[in-house]
Formats: sequence, C-alpha cells, structure tokens
Amino acid sequence: MAVFHVDIESFMTVTESLRDRSLRDRPVLVAPPTPRATVLGASQAAKACGIQKGMLLSKAQRLCREARVLHPDYALYQSAHRHVVKLAARYSPIIEPIGYGHIALDMSGMSRLYPALTDAAARLRKDLLESTGLQATLGIAANKLVSTIAAKQVQHQGDILQSVDTGEEPPFLAPLPCKALPDWEDRSIRKLLFELNMQRIAQIQAVRQDIFSFALGQLARQLHQHALGIDPRPVTPPHAARELMLEHVFFPDTNDDQQIQDALYRMVEQLCFQLRARGLASDRVHVQLRYSDDVWRRHTYLYNRTQADHIVFHALRKQFTQFCDRRARVRYLALHLRGLVQHQYQPDLFEQAFGEKKRQALLDGMDVIRKRFGQTALQTGVAQLQAPEDSFQLPVGSLDD
Repeated sequence: MAVFHVDIESFMTVTESLRDRSLRDRPVLVAPPTPRATVLGASQAAKACGIQKGMLLSKAQRLCREARVLHPDYALYQSAHRHVVKLAARYSPIIEPIGYGHIALDMSGMSRLYPALTDAAARLRKDLLESTGLQATLGIAANKLVSTIAAKQVQHQGDILQSVDTGEEPPFLAPLPCKALPDWEDRSIRKLLFELNMQRIAQIQAVRQDIFSFALGQLARQLHQHALGIDPRPVTPPHAARELMLEHVFFPDTNDDQQIQDALYRMVEQLCFQLRARGLASDRVHVQLRYSDDVWRRHTYLYNRTQADHIVFHALRKQFTQFCDRRARVRYLALHLRGLVQHQYQPDLFEQAFGEKKRQALLDGMDVIRKRFGQTALQTGVAQLQAPEDSFQLPVGSLDD
C-alpha cells in the first residue's frame, strides 16, 4: 500500500489570511468568544512566539501581545476543506479527510496513471497552490502513521515532500523525538517516557514490548508498533466510515457530574434524532472527554442496535464513572455514533414490547414536531437542565454527508 498524507499547516489562519491579505506574516489566533477560551488555530508567526493549539487564550495573549484574535468561521473552513478534498479526489478514488487541512490518499493500484509517486505528489501540491492558494506538504509511506509523521517532519525541514520506502520506517523514525508519535497525546505514556528519560523513538524501539506492558498494559503493544512504523489501519473513505458526531465545550469548565450527564443526554438526543431522520441505527458509541489539564479519556461502549435515545444514554450512564474518573474539571466532550446500518424494526414477542411501542410512538411524534419547527423545538426535561449560555455545541457532523 502507498499512502499520501496532505498536510496544510495552520489551516484556519492561512484560510483567514487568504480572505484578508493584511493578516499575512502576522501573529494570528483563532479562538471562540467565550471565557477560558482555548486556541483553535495559530499562524506560523504566532507559533514562533511559543503559542500552541489548545493553549488558553489568556496565556497565548501574554506570550504574544500583538497577536490578532479572530473568532472561528467554520463555514469558511469547511468550504475550503471541501475544495481541497475535491482536488485530492482527482488523484485517487480512496481518500480520507482526517481534519481541516489533513487528507490521506490510498495510491495503491494507481501506478499506471502515476508511475512515479513523488511526481504525482508534487503535481498535487502544485494544483492545490494554484487553485486555492494553500501551500501543502506531503508525506509518502506504506501506511497512514508514517506518511502523517513524514508530512509533519518535512515542514520542520522547510521542504515540501518526504518519501519513506517500505521497510525503511524504523530507521526513519529512530532519530525523531518521541512526541512525533500520536501516542504522545496520552498523558500516561508521556509520563512514563519522561520517567525513563526516553527522548528519541530509537530508545522505544530498543525496549521489548513486554517491559512496557508492566506500566502501560494494552497501550504497550500500540506504542511499540508505532515506534517501528507499523500501522494496519486502512485509508477509509467518508462513505465507508459511517458515523455521526457531536462536540460540546463547557464554559466554564465543570466537574459537576449532573451537569456533564445533562450535556450527554442532550447530545444523545440530538444524535439519535439524526439517526431516525436518516433511517439508520447504531450499535456503539465512542466517547472523547478532555479535562482542563489536557488529559484525555476515550472509550467505546456497545449496545443492541438501536435508534432510541434512552438505550444509548443508558449505556453511557452505566459506565459514566469509567470515562469520567477524575476530580479535575471537564472542558470538552464528544460523542461518535458508529456501526451505522439501515434500521429494520424487529417486533418483540414478549409483554414488555408494549412499553417499547409506546416509547417509540412518543419519539416518532416528537420527531414530527422537530422536523417542522426545528430540532430544539421540543426536548425532554433532562436536556433542559443545563442553561444554554453555560456552554456551546459544535454542529452535528456525519462523515458520509
């Protein structure tokens, strides 16, 4: 397999500078207009001042007082990103939009059209620059992990393209710092590597996996494989990913369990409404939770295939203390409904089916009102417990839209 990774650095601020030329070469930050806002995007000039994505806006402004702060314009970013995806789709039928300015392309089987992959990558970069004005760097490797790291490293070198041949992944990764691996985002892994004074990936490669297992458990295998450049994940096109996602940011951060559960239910209610509107059903929910000290929790929970709010929420509430297990305040919450298939109603032969029929009839009636007057026109009591001004939600997204 040959994978291209297209990386447009500082996508939000670069897109803003294309709209407003006066922002070029200036320190620019993108952050929401809310208390305790965090930086969503930073320009190259802002990063040179030590500002990083996810940093508190107040701290970023202290580091760079002349930085200009812009409110996020998601319509602009989504429009630019769709245009980039459309251009990339000319080079391969199998592409995976990973995030704003990040796209993976599976170039396997494209050798007749593009005998030299490096030439195809250079041509793709030229097309993006001429069509959108966006400058991209590209990584070429046998899998998504190494191509992503290659595209990021080539930015640091001031070049535009990095190709890693099959079998050369370990020596390519060896001299890089450990933070180049995606596992660095896990606080427990960062802490262990710091305590072991491991600064380079070569040091991880030299240690047996079973030694890491004592401290990291199941994470040890993934860390060791990533250090060797092993990544079995395929490039997954949007229509194959099939998931619905909703994000929620608390303002201010909170450690109130009831407030968090109220937000969870409201998110489940909106996502399940989208399921029913599309005639789909889900059999798993993936939770992402970020604390104010940048610690993440990620868990996936299974349930019988359904499109009913109460079943999904019950699966989450039953395991609530598993993914919300710290006293620190929560800042960010995301739900992903996965395993989506076409919904098919299967009647129950037992007596409790009568209660389920009444509940389904109630949901159907609520959906009729919501479709006519808006999704928030009618909500259950628990979804109204948290005042809307205390938080905001990013719009429902579906990878197969």
